[in-house]
Amino acid sequence: MKKILFIGNSFTYFNDLPAMTETLLKNAGISCRAASVTKGGAYLHEYADREHELNRLFEEAYGNENYDFVVLQDQSFNPAGDKADFMAAVHTLSTAVRAGGKNPCLLFYQTWAYRYGSEKLSGTGIDYETMRLRLKAAYEEAAARFDGRCVPVGTAFAASCALYPDIVLYNDDAYHPTPAGTYLAALLFTNAVAGVDISALSDIDALAANDCARLRYIASALCR
Repeated sequence: MKKILFIGNSFTYFNDLPAMTETLLKNAGISCRAASVTKGGAYLHEYADREHELNRLFEEAYGNENYDFVVLQDQSFNPAGDKADFMAAVHTLSTAVRAGGKNPCLLFYQTWAYRYGSEKLSGTGIDYETMRLRLKAAYEEAAARFDGRCVPVGTAFAASCALYPDIVLYNDDAYHPTPAGTYLAALLFTNAVAGVDISALSDIDALAANDCARLRYIASALCR
């Protein structure tokens, strides 16, 4: 059985990404269990700080289990705005999860830029492409430095918006994912965990079959 622990915030718990990933894996015939520790707006440095309540929750979730995969997801703008803070938190957490002889695979959840043209994006002071590329670079660098793997969800969002603009990936708030956005993320995590053929993965009830197929096409193209 593959065991996965997701550490993050609302980008993880919206539409229950861990459960959706678990369902896709099980539908593909792969035994798995996905758990999570999340809080809205949480930063990885809060999970890394031994004086913070989120560190206690992380330690409780992780301490008594041998996870095969640990997913790390920072506050949605932080890796683009304060990469040093992001890297410091990843360093602390990567050391913690590999202590005591444990050696899970670290998966870095590369998140997406806020919706193009939105007030949410303009409030950051940078444009869509700058935010997208900064997030991509930060998560890829973390994966390289800390012997993990980057799961390119943000890249998939950009590709889907360009190729299939009718598929709505963003909630009305311009940054949280819709079920379509979470499905796209779950496809990539399913491949990262088990190397399965994304094109053969199951649909979800919340989306039209054609939309599921088109999102599988996007995800498959990034995993070749």
